[in-house]
Amino acid sequence: MIAGVVDAATEAGCSPVVVVAGFDEPAIRKALEGRKVHFVSNPGWELGLAGSLRAGISALPGAVDGALIMLGDMPLVKASTLQALKTSFIAGGSERIVYPTWEGQQGNPVLFPARFFDDLLNLQGDRGAKALLKKYAADTVAVPVESREVLLDCNTEEDYARTLSLLEE
Repeated sequence: MIAGVVDAATEAGCSPVVVVAGFDEPAIRKALEGRKVHFVSNPGWELGLAGSLRAGISALPGAVDGALIMLGDMPLVKASTLQALKTSFIAGGSERIVYPTWEGQQGNPVLFPARFFDDLLNLQGDRGAKALLKKYAADTVAVPVESREVLLDCNTEEDYARTLSLLEE
């Protein structure tokens, strides 16, 4: 699953690709062998998503315009979707938070401009950055996409099997 997510990011021209690993890090590293990624360990992964966000943002080089926050459990997100987010981000001067929507529902991944990195670094617990989207609603851009890929994550093996079955539809 993680290999597909990384491959989509790479195909969309995202660079650098930073992979934050905590739970089962050896398996994640093995699954991504041969791919050009920068690994960051998050030994406190069980404390929640905010720790992974902090680890990933902290690992970025200083000269990036933004960070596309992707979840490793969303295997159907396509490179074309990521490219649409990047295009909107660049069109907005790399200053606005960009996120996908499907049928009006907010999805993932989310592209944050560098000016919001301090906010990301201050997140706590098992919440992602959704609160920042609300806090900075005037600084966001929604990008409608043509499939529900941006809403489908896999938290269990059953979720993964159901998600894979969607590929057959």
